[in-house]
Order: sequence, then C-alpha cells, then structure tokens
Amino acid sequence: MKIALLSPYSEISSIGLRSISAYLKSHGIATRLIFLPLQKSYYSREDFSLYPERITENLIPLLENVDLIGISLMSHYYESVKHLTIKLKRALPKKPIIWGGIHPTVMPETCLEFADFICMGEGEVPCLTLCQHLAEGKSVANIPGIWCKSGGQIFSNKPVSMVMDLDQIPPPDYDLEENYILLSKKHLVHMTTENIHKFLGVTYWTMYTRGCPFSCTYCCNDALRKIHKDFGTIRAKSPECVVQEITAIRRKFPFIKYVNFQDDTLFALPEEDIKKFAQLYKKFVGIPFMVPGIQPSVFSEKKFDYLVASGMIRARMGIQTGSKNILNLYERKQTNEAVIEASFLLQKYTKKLTMPNYDIIVDNPWETQEDIVQTIDLLNKLAPPFSLNIFSLTFFPGTSLYSRAIRENLVHENTELNHYLNHKPTYLNLLISLFGLFKVPRWLLKLLLSKPLINTTRNFSMLHHLLYRLILLRRGMCSIATRDFSMFPPTLQLLLCKILPPHTTDVKTIGNDTREGI
Repeated sequence: MKIALLSPYSEISSIGLRSISAYLKSHGIATRLIFLPLQKSYYSREDFSLYPERITENLIPLLENVDLIGISLMSHYYESVKHLTIKLKRALPKKPIIWGGIHPTVMPETCLEFADFICMGEGEVPCLTLCQHLAEGKSVANIPGIWCKSGGQIFSNKPVSMVMDLDQIPPPDYDLEENYILLSKKHLVHMTTENIHKFLGVTYWTMYTRGCPFSCTYCCNDALRKIHKDFGTIRAKSPECVVQEITAIRRKFPFIKYVNFQDDTLFALPEEDIKKFAQLYKKFVGIPFMVPGIQPSVFSEKKFDYLVASGMIRARMGIQTGSKNILNLYERKQTNEAVIEASFLLQKYTKKLTMPNYDIIVDNPWETQEDIVQTIDLLNKLAPPFSLNIFSLTFFPGTSLYSRAIRENLVHENTELNHYLNHKPTYLNLLISLFGLFKVPRWLLKLLLSKPLINTTRNFSMLHHLLYRLILLRRGMCSIATRDFSMFPPTLQLLLCKILPPHTTDVKTIGNDTREGI
C-alpha cells in the first residue's frame, strides 16, 4: 500500500502532513510527499491562485503507482485544491482521493462533491485505518474519522478519539527519498537537502502541543470543539521527546539555526513542564527559538523567565481588540489590564528578545467606531517598543462568527474568503497601523481622534501600503539588531546568517545521539 500526500502551502514545513507520513511509515505504509507551493511567502499578500495545466501533467507520473492520493487544505486553498482535484480525477479516474485538514473537517459535505474521502480532524489514526482497509479489501464505510460517499449516500462517521499521548506519534517525516517539490511554478523535482535549505531557510518549524483550551469564536479551534470535545484539550509531547526531535533534525540538517514553535497556546502548559523543557533545551539544543502563541490569560512571568533563559528570542501575543464588547463577541477571556501588564513584563527582556509582536483584528462588521477607539486607547497604554500584526477579520467556515455572519446575510456559503492581511484602507485602521511604527504622542493622538477626522470616509490605500512596508522594515531592522533572522524569507535568512551568524549556545553533544543523556 502506498499513499501520495500533497501539500499546497507556501511553506514546506507542513507539520501535519509530515506527521501523518511518519505515522503511516511506522506502520508499514509507504508514502510519497509532494510539495506544491504557489505563494511566495506568508507576507506576500498574494491571492491563492490556481495550478497551471503543466503542473498537473507533471504530477501524473508521480501518482500513477500509488494507491491513494491525499491532499491537505485550509479554507483559503479550497478553490486551488478543488480545481487540482478535478484535473487529477480526469487524468486518473480510478485513483481515490482523500482530503484532510481544517476545511474538509468543518465542511465535509461540500468537500465530498470532489473528494472520495474526507478525514475529520487529526489524520494519523484515520488515514492508517483507511489505508489498511483499502489494502485488505475491507469496507471503508464505517471508519471512525473518515467520511465517504457511495451510491449517492454519504457515510458520516464520528471523529476518532484524539491521541492523548503525543509521544506515540513519530517526529515529522523529513526523509527525502520519496519527496518532490514544485520549483518556479513549472518543474516538479526530487527534493534535496539544498531544496530543503532553500525553502526552510535556517528555521525548523514544529509543534510541542496540540489543541487549545480557548474557543475564540473566529478561530478554527472553535469549529473543532463543536465536532469533538477533546479538540479543546491541550495535549503535549514530553519535553524529552521534543528535544530529541530537534536534536535529530539538526543532525540531519546542520544548517538549522532557529526553531519556531507553531503552537496555539504553548504557555498553557504547566509551569513545571515548561521548566523541564527549558532545562533540556538549553542543555541539548542551545539555538534560538520563537513562541508565537501567547494568550494574556495564561501569561506567566516565571514561564517566560524559564524560556528566555533557555534561548527564546521572540514572542507574539494575541490582543485582537481593546473593546469589552468585542472581547465578549470573540469570547476571549482576557482583560485590558492583563494585556498592559504583560506588555510591561515583556519589556524586562529587551536585551534578550526581539521586539514583541501583538496581533490585532480589524474590519469587524459588528465593531462600532467607539470599539475601535477603545482598541487604539489600549495600544497607547502598552509598553513600547512593539510591532503589530494587523489582520482583517475572516469568517472561516465552521466557526461561531461564520454562522452568525451567514444568519445576518453578511456572507454567503459561496462568498470567497478575503485575505487576512488585506485589511480595509480606512482612517481608523490607519491609526492602528501607526502604532506598529511608534507610540503616538498623546497630544497628536487627541488631534487624530477628532470627530471630523474619524468620521471621514476617504480611502487611504496608498498610506496603508506604505505603513505596511514600513512596519515590516522596522521589524526587520530590529530582528537584524538581535540577529533573529527567522522572520525573513528563506533566501534572506541564508544571506544574513553568512554575514552575521546568530547567537547560539554550542552544544557539544549535538553531533551524537543525545537520547541517553535526556
């Protein structure tokens, strides 16, 4: 039995897909990983385009000798994956195709119009069972976590129970033997160490935990909790397992200089777990790492102390809004006072950390002018310096906000998703963007918040584009000053690391197997 797993994303870390591949291999299922990046990078703000016919033609030879084709997709990638699937079905009508990822999980009926199978939620166990049933000629109608359609009937099965002990799942698969990648939107080539280096830069992306204890109404975790209660349970690998994974990847790819933990809420881990991880990481790894998932309500100075001491150089915290009304709408359990306190604590580490990034959500149709002004007031009270990630509110299918927007005719089921980086060029959004550059003096802020100005309906597109680039430039200069090159596009990471090697703690055991020491 052999399955080809396709990733359409701009980055090739593809943690979920690589994890499924590793799990299947550990149970005797052969896999082939194919990466099909269309976007240049996260910061490109490009639309998610469709695959040219030439790419499909190049894919066919790689899929002819597999028994199952799997494609991962988030909601923004629905159209491109849909059109790719239609082309593959036309060329390989007898090859079954399974879709997995957040979008098929929350919109299974729609996705079954194009795919033969849908994987609900985490895919390791359901995909293994499906592969085993297909290989043995068993019925696939009642596999937990798998939806399928036969004879016009949809077989909808409950999600499989979550894997609570994440140490049972092998580290993400970075075996290059059966890996392929799309280069320049034209050529599919065999993955090499050089290609890995080119696309990853010097940063290894991974996840320590799964799940999220919060249920923000705009987030996919809100949708997942409705499907299975265990999606809201935070599960973690053991600190030893995490460190073993990173030491192994550094032995395989010695060019790795940073680690980026893509967890939703790593700070929700118990203090003792974070302390143990920090000790092991400092002893056996010793390279800088980033933690983007900080929620003000679980922020702890002690946890922060442990992580900074072990090599954390950048943190990102979700604020989203300063309005109590909108916090209630988002069901975010935080206070402005907690956000302000956290911002001042972060400034204790200015010599060791890159400037912190804070997330803000704009373009909320239920947000009043007063709500937006309250967000601006909160930003004015935060301890400088900081940078902002400004996101346009996107109604992701399956979330509570999506359901409300559907009911109120703000969107329809066939409404195309807006790109979350393309916020509206309004005056108040412009004021929020200013805080991504500097703390606006009170006298100037009072002037800028005068009624004639905030009531303007003018379009500020050019200024928004300018501020966006200036924010990235400022963030980049700060990152260069602290030698945190992980935020840059991979090619720039490679160049900067040659000129200014990152600060690291050289761990002498890195070239050996450290499992006994751990």
